[in-house]
Amino acid sequence: GTIPALINLLKCPKIKLQCKAVGLLSNISTHVPVVHALVEAEGIPALINLLVSEEPELHSRCAVILYDIAQLGNKDVIAKYNGIPALINLLQLNIECVLVNVMNCIRVLCIRNEDNQRAVRDHKGIKYLITFLSSDSDVLKAVSSATIAEVARDNTGVQDALAMEGVIPPLVALFKGKQLSVQVKGAMAVESLASHNPAIQKAFLEKSLTKYLLKLLKAFKIDVKEQGAVALWALAGQTLKQQKYMAEQIGYNFIINMLLSPSAKMQYVGGEAVIALSKDSRMHQNQICEGNGIAPLVRLLRITKIAEGTLLSVIRAVGSICIGVAHTSNPISQHYVVEENAFPVLIQLLRNHPSANIKDICLRAGYALTLFAFNNRFQQYLILESGTMTISIFEPFLESTIETEKAMAAFQQIIVLAKVIIDVDHIALSARGVNILVDSLYSDQASTTVLTGNLIASLAHSRAGIPEAFTTLGTIQRLCYHLYSEKEEVRSACSCALGYLTYNANAFRILLKECRNKPNQFIRIRNNISRDASINPAFLKEFEMQQKVGLPSL
Repeated sequence: GTIPALINLLKCPKIKLQCKAVGLLSNISTHVPVVHALVEAEGIPALINLLVSEEPELHSRCAVILYDIAQLGNKDVIAKYNGIPALINLLQLNIECVLVNVMNCIRVLCIRNEDNQRAVRDHKGIKYLITFLSSDSDVLKAVSSATIAEVARDNTGVQDALAMEGVIPPLVALFKGKQLSVQVKGAMAVESLASHNPAIQKAFLEKSLTKYLLKLLKAFKIDVKEQGAVALWALAGQTLKQQKYMAEQIGYNFIINMLLSPSAKMQYVGGEAVIALSKDSRMHQNQICEGNGIAPLVRLLRITKIAEGTLLSVIRAVGSICIGVAHTSNPISQHYVVEENAFPVLIQLLRNHPSANIKDICLRAGYALTLFAFNNRFQQYLILESGTMTISIFEPFLESTIETEKAMAAFQQIIVLAKVIIDVDHIALSARGVNILVDSLYSDQASTTVLTGNLIASLAHSRAGIPEAFTTLGTIQRLCYHLYSEKEEVRSACSCALGYLTYNANAFRILLKECRNKPNQFIRIRNNISRDASINPAFLKEFEMQQKVGLPSL
């Protein structure tokens, strides 16, 4: 019964008595039963009322207690009693200990709470947080950075509001100082602000923030390196072009060090960087192999307690290293993967990974196998030897409501599974897969279109009959439609698919007609097709000749 009695003392008008009571409560509020008793005794409104007093000691200690209460939930209750505007009001003070405790409280209130994040913005708290980034005090710089990170996390509206208020220049300036602890907290804010926000990523990149974050990777402490890596990858964004640029800035040595690190976050970033570098680039694939990058990837596959996100990333990395544009195979990297004994590990993951999230992981493992065995009968035979596969393993993906999952599974059954699955006729499998991929081109999701374009490009040079099937189903016209997309990756994937389809006589004829009817179509294909991709030289020659002669369109 002590806590209700102490709460009653907070309501009396004597400041000294209030200070004593709050002092006692702040010493015991780290204990869970105390917090529950405080909430039950209506302690939250009593503490918030004291935030508007004239006594800094009350401000500081009440903020500490509210911080402890918010750690155990109750964030909405604190907001309901106008705790956020009361806390923001105290940011006008010039007392460091009060400011630190108040910002820490605001930070915790905003963790995974969109309403409170918006409340900080709407009650004009952002400008104060930004001001402290330029403070003379390293403590205030660090605490305001950490607070900004949670106010902005996963909230595009608040991220944009912070950018509009001018958060970027003072945040970049933090990295020009010497204090490593401040830079780590600054990197947290950078990661949070840049996450899934292309405009903010661009603003940070234009201010050359990358070179400062790269210095954190050279630090001795693992948590410093980790935060540097995560912030760099937030700046890498969601497009392959930007991710490739960032991976090149990080460099092979740091990427391989990340894969060898005990940190799950660094392993993940390392895996993603390998994917970005090796995608559609034989040069990078070979250099990763020469720099001994395959061994740490396969080592991670063998770790039983690896984080699922990291495992997914590593499996995709193994697949992407083996395959170039349109899944043209890379014998050098394939040889390295075989030497490191990756096959049995991937088969094991495909068949019986214990995770509840197995559906992703299983499909990615299968996809890596598909890439590995693409157009290689001997390697397909090795898969058969490693363990029997039936259509039931992949049926959930073929029926999936996730478009990319469905397209990937369709690709697998056309290539590897058609030959390796033992319980279904491979011609029926191929037909089903082609139909799923053509349907995927009608999706309004850019990620689905990009994946499908890349998969069709691969299939266009795989087996006789497959390109013909695509052409008959109107694939050329649909790919041409996507050449007008606003997204560079969509245009590139569809141009690549068209390039490989020109090796089929029927597709050659249909695309030539398209290009004659719309001359800009040819320019779009040529401007967007990847450097490593292929287009039939006879098609180029024929189009150029007809341009000169000036034949009418069909």
